[in-house]
Amino acid sequence: MKKKGFEKMLAAFLLVCVTFLTGCKAGKERDAATEDENHTVAEDERGNGVRADKGQGHNGAAGTGGDGQEFTLSGRWFEKEIGGQRTWVTLNDGAMIYFKTEGTDTLDIHFLEITALETPYYAYVIDHGEPVRQLITEKRIVLPDDKEHRITIVVDGMTEFEDKWNGEIGVAFTGVDCHGGKITGFMPEKQRILFIGDSITEGVMALSDEANSNGNSATHSFPWYAASLLNAEPYFIGYGATGIFATGSFSNCADMLDYLSATRPVSKEDIPTCDLAVINMGTNDHEIDGETFVQGYREILLKLHDRYPHIRIFCMIPFSQLHSEDIKRAAEEYSWCVVVETADWELTYTDGIHPDAAGATQAGERLAEILKKEGWQN
Repeated sequence: MKKKGFEKMLAAFLLVCVTFLTGCKAGKERDAATEDENHTVAEDERGNGVRADKGQGHNGAAGTGGDGQEFTLSGRWFEKEIGGQRTWVTLNDGAMIYFKTEGTDTLDIHFLEITALETPYYAYVIDHGEPVRQLITEKRIVLPDDKEHRITIVVDGMTEFEDKWNGEIGVAFTGVDCHGGKITGFMPEKQRILFIGDSITEGVMALSDEANSNGNSATHSFPWYAASLLNAEPYFIGYGATGIFATGSFSNCADMLDYLSATRPVSKEDIPTCDLAVINMGTNDHEIDGETFVQGYREILLKLHDRYPHIRIFCMIPFSQLHSEDIKRAAEEYSWCVVVETADWELTYTDGIHPDAAGATQAGERLAEILKKEGWQN
């Protein structure tokens, strides 16, 4: 894999689900002056406005440039200038890009390589097909024909050992080249499930026994499989080796909810909408005593309930069963919490801790069954 160093620069703030203006040739040679002229306010399907020139928006808001080209970002993205180029950066596997194509049978997806260790992977989905993985240096996507197609791009695999929290090293998206066709951003007409967790939520080691970009895959994680079965959109907040208290490859759970990186706080208006939340935390808090863990877990539940007072929160017992009784104690006093028992889930693993693709499929199926029994409706 090609390896490159990372160059830090200050940039404007952006979070989740934002559509930004882009020309059809927005990938490689974007003129900053031209970008500054695109001062458009638009509405998304959920009724949220965005000023595209400011780089802020909510839950997939759609901006439209002068030539009518657009794409939609969903997930933990922020805008950042790198080497004089406008980019949208994510530090989280599972962040997505949505757009429709027409009049082209070829696309080029452009990223900058900013990782210090290994080249990340992305996956693309054409219409209702299966995800196809390739390195971010492999930009070409060939479509079946030049008719209308819905494209989903998923940031699929980064190594666990990049400096995400302080260095903001992840995946930097710059745009799409549709070779004379047209692209239009969209948001899926689906309910959204917020998945909060650690490396298991993120899909680490789903494809191999190494926690690198080749072995990690959001599209082979249990949230991806569960959401697919429920016809929902998964929204990932997951970082390896993290916990209620463990900081791991990012920071602790409270910081995960409140920050995109060490210097980028999440503003209240940029918190994503969701219809249900699933939290799978505790495996990495093996050094934390029970009472401390219960108190910390409750604080996370209350934080989530404050943000989402009308949804239920499903508290998964870690597959390792660590802190299982503590999680039950933390959740039992809240009517809006549901404990998800996992002790009888006979999963397969790559290393005894991280489910492989088959194990993640099984876990996704079991979770989807429980959510359906608890009243989930498409």
